[in-house]
Amino acid sequence: MIDAAILGQLASPVAASPTPVTQDELAESVRLSTRKLTSALHWLEDEGAIRISPTGEISAIGAIHAEDTARAAVEVHEEYVQARRERLEQMRSYAQTSTCCRELLLQYLGDSFAGPCNGCDNCEARTGTGEVELERALAATWYKSGDLPKLPTPSEA
Repeated sequence: MIDAAILGQLASPVAASPTPVTQDELAESVRLSTRKLTSALHWLEDEGAIRISPTGEISAIGAIHAEDTARAAVEVHEEYVQARRERLEQMRSYAQTSTCCRELLLQYLGDSFAGPCNGCDNCEARTGTGEVELERALAATWYKSGDLPKLPTPSEA
């Protein structure tokens, strides 16, 4: 989690310095681990408050309002975390569904498909065709025996 106070602590010395500062100089003043410092600096850069040169020098872009910049970065981070949670929940829902998988997937993509499709494993299990189970059983048998079915060559097809 991004801490607004830490971002404010970082933004203030960068804004106050007439020349670019280094990450080492900031590390001494705020006493953060390298990882946390780098992460916080990237959040400030993403918010357009600072610029990190290829040589690692950090400079302010215009006037930095530390509290506003920190608050905006925290809001962006919270939106990112929430979006990741929602995607995880959607994946979990897909994995645990007993309804038509095609319907769920197409609705996620914005299509208005209404199942059953009679092609996914859930629809086949509901209709009792058992084609998926039969295919799995045959594949397991062929794999175990090493007696794979002969596929036609292009000239035979």
